[in-house]
Amino acid sequence: MADTTVHILILDEVGTPSLNKAASYTSFVSPSDNVRLLIISSKGALSDADKADSLAYVELATPTTNGLVEVEASALHAKHRIDRIYTKQEDLILRASLLRELLGIKNGLNYQDAILFRDKEAMKRIVKHAAFPVPSFARVYSPASILQFLQMEHLPIILKPTLGSASAGITVLRTDAELKKHLEKEFYERIDDKGKCMDYSASGDIIVEAFVDPATSKMYHVNGYAQNGALKIVWPFAYIQTNLGFTTGKAYGNVLIPQSDPKNAKLLEATEKVLKALPTVDHLIFHLELFETKRKASGAQEGGETTEFVLCEIAARRPGGSIGGLIGLAENYNFAEMEFRLSNGLPLRQDRSSVAPIVKHPNFSLGDLLIPRRIGKLLSIPGSVSLCPVSDVQYFPIAKSGTEYTGFHISTMNTAARLVVTMEDGSAEAVQAKLAEAQNWFDAEVRYEITLRQ
Repeated sequence: MADTTVHILILDEVGTPSLNKAASYTSFVSPSDNVRLLIISSKGALSDADKADSLAYVELATPTTNGLVEVEASALHAKHRIDRIYTKQEDLILRASLLRELLGIKNGLNYQDAILFRDKEAMKRIVKHAAFPVPSFARVYSPASILQFLQMEHLPIILKPTLGSASAGITVLRTDAELKKHLEKEFYERIDDKGKCMDYSASGDIIVEAFVDPATSKMYHVNGYAQNGALKIVWPFAYIQTNLGFTTGKAYGNVLIPQSDPKNAKLLEATEKVLKALPTVDHLIFHLELFETKRKASGAQEGGETTEFVLCEIAARRPGGSIGGLIGLAENYNFAEMEFRLSNGLPLRQDRSSVAPIVKHPNFSLGDLLIPRRIGKLLSIPGSVSLCPVSDVQYFPIAKSGTEYTGFHISTMNTAARLVVTMEDGSAEAVQAKLAEAQNWFDAEVRYEITLRQ
């Protein structure tokens, strides 16, 4: 009798500090699912339950930069048979797609499709071809590429890695002086006297874009699940600042757009257009970022202004940071489990008729704000017993008194505190106002010994 058990290989890494607890994957499945898990993860990261209940596991140092992942996966496949490959790691998506091809796994993203969710230039090119607005862009091979781009566009411009994630590696150039300094000191900084990299003028791993000014535009992110190209579940949010702003010391946050808000329907319409331009995947969890910009109207509205959504980027993964926690709060469901099961074509375990998600209330909204640490020594922070006096606000202290902070880095915990607002009968504007009031309270209470930058 043929074995009908589905074997899912999980590629994971638990490295950088996170507001989210590490997943215990075996708790996400039930015996009735007829699923067994194989896990490759960071050394020391697996729970005792995952070690005991998985079919097999391998622990490696820093899997995202360890070439033995594919070797170990091939060995697991030879011994146990792998039917699906799952990863939530942005920097393992392409490797997972190539591993599927190596092992002959037909479901999930193949490499040709995965690259359109990772390579920002290829992504924008295919979405632009489908007549969805994108900023002006070009792949960069050398400084000549940037100068050629500036023959059509003007400063400021933004440079970013084509395979980057979050705000890592992003550079905004606003003036001729900044451009010249970047080209002289930074553009070729990966070339060194050790001979590891002689030239990368053929790689095209940088993209240049017209800079969308946050002062004149608003940024949204839409997170959801699509099955065979059809949008099934969606959660649209507005950003309060962005990851890029957070790296420069500005509080970053997210506000859910209620179903009753006309912006909700417009964001869903834009999302469907973007998805239609991209490859169809059996089970796709995605994180889409959109700019809302103003442009001169034409036709009957000529002479005035109209707004449109413009693609920033879309990723074939769940949202990072605190967004998943907000979605879980709105849905009355563990988001990490929800995302894992949907990604692997498993039905949600919770009875949705008996535990109705509060997000279904038309005016329900919620949001959060992550307040960054300041350069210097943290002398005191309102403790967990200090309740925020602003109604509807939950306060979560994160940084510890007495600790020093030297500036943003992806490998450190950069957040001082988190504020969360939930309003069953509210609006995005009301949630944002509550968060602003709570931030004023926090700023008045926290104490630092400030260290001046050299």
